[in-house]
Amino acid sequence: MTQSKKEAHPGAHTCKGCTEKEAIIADITDTAKRVQAEFENYQKRMAKEQELSRAFALEAFFKKLLPLLDSIDQAQKHASGDQETGKGITLINQQLWSILKEEGMQRMSCVGKAYDPHLAEVMLTTETEESQPSNIVLEEFQAGYLLGGKVLRHAKVRISVQKEHDDQANKSKDETHDA
Repeated sequence: MTQSKKEAHPGAHTCKGCTEKEAIIADITDTAKRVQAEFENYQKRMAKEQELSRAFALEAFFKKLLPLLDSIDQAQKHASGDQETGKGITLINQQLWSILKEEGMQRMSCVGKAYDPHLAEVMLTTETEESQPSNIVLEEFQAGYLLGGKVLRHAKVRISVQKEHDDQANKSKDETHDA
């Protein structure tokens, strides 16, 4: 039977109609592969855009929450005399922070650390003696926050600076008068 089929279509693979059909099939296959690759790239691009959109929406939402977090901090400080109220505020704060941390938000802790201009904004400076280090955050006026490692709000702080000696202060005054 195999021989009869070959005899019925001698040179079946070399006929003009077969090569045209094979070329059309190859062209359609190539087009389908390209369309599939474009669709996969489209899906990846849409997933990235959705993630960016979600991140921007979260950031905007968390920025709106910052005054509320500041108010809760102030309420905790002022409710120290009333234990029941203080406990209630603390519980609410803990619940809120468990949600915020799940979403990647964290409060910066700056006090006692070296001043970092990428994380904090200096509101005041305090002169310190030579024996004490300079550019250390001494006090935090307003908390700073990070969202996914990105600064959501810079902390507002007071830092230490080296006290100028009277000799150095006089020299700098003399130099300005000489100029």
